[in-house]
Amino acid sequence: MIINRAWNACLSGVVLLLLTACHSDGSSSGTTSSGPSQPEAGTVTSSISVTVKAMSGASETLSIPFNASEASPAANLTVTGLASLPVGWSAPAEFSCASVSTGNGCMLTLTFAPTTATSGTLSLTYTYTDNRGAAQSGSLSVPYSSTTNDNVVAIASPSGQVAATVSSGTQPVTVTFDTDDGAPATAVTLSNNLNALPAGWSSTATSFSCATVSTGSSCQLPLSYSPTAFGSGTLTLNYSYIDNSGNSKTGTVSIPYSATTNNNIVATASTSGQVTGYVGIGSQSVTLNFATDDGNPATAFAVTTALSSLPAGWTSNPTSLTCASVTTGNSCQFTLNYAPPSAGTGSLQIAYSYQSNSGVAKTGTVSVPYSSTAPHAYIVDPNANGYLCSINSDSTLSGCTSLGLPNNVTDFVFNGSTVYYSSVSNQTISACTVATDGTFSNCATAATGMNGPEQLSIQGSRLYIANSGAAAQVCSIDPASGALSNCTTTGSVSSSQGIAFAGNYAYTGSGTGGAAINVCSVDSTTGLLSNCAATSQNAWYTLTAANGYLYTTQGAGVGVCPISGTGTLPTCTTSTIATGVTQTWGITMIGSKAYVATSAASGAPFFTNTFNIYLCSVSPTDGSLSSCTISNGGAFPYFLLHVIIH
Repeated sequence: MIINRAWNACLSGVVLLLLTACHSDGSSSGTTSSGPSQPEAGTVTSSISVTVKAMSGASETLSIPFNASEASPAANLTVTGLASLPVGWSAPAEFSCASVSTGNGCMLTLTFAPTTATSGTLSLTYTYTDNRGAAQSGSLSVPYSSTTNDNVVAIASPSGQVAATVSSGTQPVTVTFDTDDGAPATAVTLSNNLNALPAGWSSTATSFSCATVSTGSSCQLPLSYSPTAFGSGTLTLNYSYIDNSGNSKTGTVSIPYSATTNNNIVATASTSGQVTGYVGIGSQSVTLNFATDDGNPATAFAVTTALSSLPAGWTSNPTSLTCASVTTGNSCQFTLNYAPPSAGTGSLQIAYSYQSNSGVAKTGTVSVPYSSTAPHAYIVDPNANGYLCSINSDSTLSGCTSLGLPNNVTDFVFNGSTVYYSSVSNQTISACTVATDGTFSNCATAATGMNGPEQLSIQGSRLYIANSGAAAQVCSIDPASGALSNCTTTGSVSSSQGIAFAGNYAYTGSGTGGAAINVCSVDSTTGLLSNCAATSQNAWYTLTAANGYLYTTQGAGVGVCPISGTGTLPTCTTSTIATGVTQTWGITMIGSKAYVATSAASGAPFFTNTFNIYLCSVSPTDGSLSSCTISNGGAFPYFLLHVIIH
């Protein structure tokens, strides 16, 4: 922009430039003397009044003309101070004109490019030789100022993700609106409908606007976050305003949020109730699975018990366990093995720590009760008196003798020094005292009114009875006397026959002759079974749960079904026992071995068929049975139905 003395009007903008010049004697006209006539002394001036607009980040060019006051030109004009201009100003390092006359032939160009809001006065001096040959000087004064084209920014407090615990109070949030340079902006208006915020969010304001915004806390939006359900998201607020240069603008602030739960991690053992180990014959495996009680994640899980120094007979794989995150399923678990060196009882305590979903530090403990005995094997024969056998160090059976019980015994189950057995002919459950040599005494009826009682199972202080002619039953066990009471029908399956437990789930048959297996939920308070649903897998007689698998009798083979984290049986494989076996009846696991009661048809009447107990190896990888050999422990005339170890 070229500025000359003809400009009398103000240009638009916000920087006021008043440029004045004066020479060293303070006058603007020549002088006279009584000597010979000489030319009138001339001056060089630049006297203008203009307005220049300069915004932060932009630039303006200022052209300053120098003019002689007389027709005779001045000479050697030089402007000083160009090397030390105020911040934002720039010019040539040097400026001079050999001759200065009227017009704009001698023109100094300056540039004003401010980067921040500023103001001040630019001062320059210049020298020249007037038309009479005398040295003269003058000065320039340029007032200036600049403003910024500012923005309104919104800042949420607290910063970062807003977290609140479900149904546990409210997290207040304040959004403060400021300008980024401290200069005022106006007409700040929120575009969001404050009555239609995401779930859990609310505000005491029904609408929001601020007439003026600069700095401080004069323009604040109050919000609160009080979630009722687990989840996360981002609250986006949109607003409009007018900046300090009059421009209409918009802005956005995003507030990430999450609803957490003060949940707990609970441990479930793959073997319910007491773990029974047998001195000298293999080991029992127990898998501890950790999951949250509401399905939402907890973090920083660690077993704090020293797994490398457990009680005698116990080992762990791995010897330490940490899980970054725990939810449901079986992603956080480890396996314990119990191979007792001597007989005894105890309770293994496993402690752990974690952070709940809401970030609260918590601890927990799981107890695994255990006992170990010198083992005996009991063989059920519904057409004889039952047998007591010794177990050799290689797990084979020997020395089997009659127990002298009534005929039609279908199963045994042990609870400390008490044994319960079912009688399908009498429709009763009887209880006996077990001696250290494995023999029974003091047998008496403990419960009546059964309907074809067959397989038995004890879970805690309850005895479960699978009935071939009706749904399962559950009885309470008196902890002191072992007496049974309050026997009641449970589950919706009309014919249960076999029954087994794994974690919080129960598995029952649904009839005889290879009917479907049902999976039921177990109420932890009442012990009742509910929500029983049929699976695609079948069972003939007994069901056995061990090491994360459900084993079933399936015709000539044994079904091996991995148990999912939700209790279902998604895939099963079949293990073949031996050539000639036509039916499997009972399965019992002991460490890495399994006893399978079988029959082989001869074409003659059923009870003249061949009945054998096979001892099989159990794969630690997939649970399958292999290398099965006969281990009867003697010659038996009748029907070998099931082996029970105690």
